[in-house]
Formats: sequence, C-alpha cells, structure tokens
Amino acid sequence: MVWRFDPRSGELTALTDPTMVPNPNGLAFSPKGDKLYVVNTSPIINGTLPPKYKRPASIYEFDVVNEGGIERLANRRLFAWPWTGIGDGIKVDTQGNVYAGTSDGVQVWSKHGEQILKVFIPETGAVNLVFANEGRLVVTAEEKVYLIQLDPSVRGPPLWEYPRDANEEK
Repeated sequence: MVWRFDPRSGELTALTDPTMVPNPNGLAFSPKGDKLYVVNTSPIINGTLPPKYKRPASIYEFDVVNEGGIERLANRRLFAWPWTGIGDGIKVDTQGNVYAGTSDGVQVWSKHGEQILKVFIPETGAVNLVFANEGRLVVTAEEKVYLIQLDPSVRGPPLWEYPRDANEEK
C-alpha cells in the first residue's frame, strides 16, 4: 500500500489498498504537488523472479486532495505503462514530464501521458534515477551507473521545493 506519515503527529495513514495498486514501488509528485504518480510492479510478487507478466505493470496517477486539512488520494487513473517489463524508480521534472526506470532503460512521458523519450540501458535496464545539474540524469542499474545528457534546460525540483505543508513557512 501507499502510506502517509505525518512527522508532527506520528500518525501513519494508508492512502491506497491492494485493489488500487497491488505492488506500489516508485512514488513521485507533480511540480505543484497536486498529483502523485505511483509505479505498480505487480508482475514481481514479494521479490519473486522471474516476473509473472500476466499481471499489470503500470504507472497510476492520483489527484492529491485536501479535505478539511487532511490530504488523501483521489481519482486513480492509468497514466502510462512501460513498453517492456516493469517500471521501477520514478521522477518528475519541473515541466511535469514523468521519468521511470524500466527493465530495458528509461521512459519519459509528458504530463499528459504521451511518451516523448525512450533511452535503452544495456543488460539490466534502470533501477532508479535522479536529476543532476544542467540537464543530466543519473541512472542506476543493477551493477552500473549511467549519466544521460538531456537538454540543459531539463531540471528536477530542488528538494526544498517538493510539496510541503501549506502552513509551513518557506
């Protein structure tokens, strides 16, 4: 399940159940924090390999809504799915494009779910990724690290600008 932890109160709240996302893995917020992308790795159950490809591997998009000061997820919808295999780590750039590590590399979708880029990574694909300065994307694989040069204008949100509590001062 996807959980929300409130560090102030210590409260832990389930935001999804197994019927919504059977095996949640990577999580990433949109630049405004109003959407949450969740990678579903249900072909791999409890780490068992080989994957059971009859199960869906997909990326879901949820609206993040605030009702009476309580944040929750609403309106689950299929956002995208990897061409091959299973999605893993996920990030969103400042323009709202969604990047996911997959079994054969990195796939990128626009904020509307249209595929705009596919980078093949040899052997094991991509496990996770992170934005670096000047349009660089650092990608980890099982045993290697790759540096992908994108357009220099591509940026990931700085950590201090990730979605935050509306009552918290900047």
